[in-house]
Amino acid sequence: MDYNDVRYGFWYESFVEGEPLNEAVFEHFGYEGYIKIIDWLSSFHDFHLDGGSLVDYYQQRLMAFGRLFTEREDFAIAYGENDIRQIKRLIGENLESLRITVEAGENLKIVHGDLRGDNVLVRDSGGFGVIDFEQGNFGGDWFCDLVKLLEYFKDKPPDPKKPYLYRPPLSPADKTDLTREYVISRRARSWETPKFMSRYVESGNLEYLTGRYNLINLDTILSFIVLRQVMGWDFYQKDIGGREARGVKYLLEKLKKDYGQL
Repeated sequence: MDYNDVRYGFWYESFVEGEPLNEAVFEHFGYEGYIKIIDWLSSFHDFHLDGGSLVDYYQQRLMAFGRLFTEREDFAIAYGENDIRQIKRLIGENLESLRITVEAGENLKIVHGDLRGDNVLVRDSGGFGVIDFEQGNFGGDWFCDLVKLLEYFKDKPPDPKKPYLYRPPLSPADKTDLTREYVISRRARSWETPKFMSRYVESGNLEYLTGRYNLINLDTILSFIVLRQVMGWDFYQKDIGGREARGVKYLLEKLKKDYGQL
């Protein structure tokens, strides 16, 4: 999707020129270029939907995950009793805190779903295009796109074995400033800023984002566990199509790493 294409009421597939937004590209694209992406993202998230409560969205998804791990025989066989009990505990804790993590007035938004640096193609002219909408959602949590684009919680350098995962060098102050630009742009479109986001841009304190980040992270991991289980990918990892594939066992380990021993 090109920079201005959000004005159309549909998506279309086309060839997009440019180089993935990596460290080298960032040198000439710079902070001002990032502001262009933020402005586009604000427009993209403002794409008109019939709406729907984000609280209800997460509540329905978490409850559905809970039922899968208790009612489906193949899930009961694949996972140990302790793993299922602890996954249900995580789901229960997030359900209890849901109306704090997500505010009552927040609605579903159109989302890209995988807005990493390598899915933003930058041109020498300073323009850019956005690709890879396969994880897009016509009704989801807008915050997941900001997480992927700015990578709030990742301070480690990129893995040299995975050159496709580009990570432009944004400082914590840059991330706060760019989030503030996003908030300003959305306010210009009459969007009421959630309290957790206002508090973050006022203070720069990442703790205000952790509740929402953890909710998105849990939802994402559980989604992939269910998908991999249905596909029969019960392994840790395999090389499929020249790229590392992560199976159910890998995702369970990630869940334990992110949320403590299950």
